[in-house]
Amino acid sequence: NPVGYAVPYDFLRSPTNGMGAMGPPFSEITAYDLNTGEIKWRKPNGGTLGIGADVGAHFPRGAPLVTGGGLLFAATAQDRQLRAYDRDTGDVLWSYTLPGGSEGIPATYELDGRQYLAVPVAAGAGLFAPLLEPASASGPPDLERAYIVFALPRG
Repeated sequence: NPVGYAVPYDFLRSPTNGMGAMGPPFSEITAYDLNTGEIKWRKPNGGTLGIGADVGAHFPRGAPLVTGGGLLFAATAQDRQLRAYDRDTGDVLWSYTLPGGSEGIPATYELDGRQYLAVPVAAGAGLFAPLLEPASASGPPDLERAYIVFALPRG
């Protein structure tokens, strides 16, 4: 039997589960050496609930933040994770489960000599969340649409 796909935003999605026609990894973060054009590393960008942790987020709508200190921060909506990657290797150094999804871009700023990281948390399960698991509220309602700010260690 042929499988029907809807095309709401110029890409194919299954009408039964919202998944795309292509298999994982659904998204990746790729680091290039801009002097040579060679790929330094490539890693799945997050996970998708119901499928796996390292398959890449399904249609992520954010962007990473790269810091001068050698970190790359990226948040994904489907698995509600904020990750800190090593800029040179792509290894995940730290992760944090957010109370809701993030489809924005993390921002960093300094105040009184301390560096902070602000992350938008307002995406729920993401605009293009697959229909594999029902969406559920994971935290108090006032935390589901907010900015969460982390203070980075001094030094």
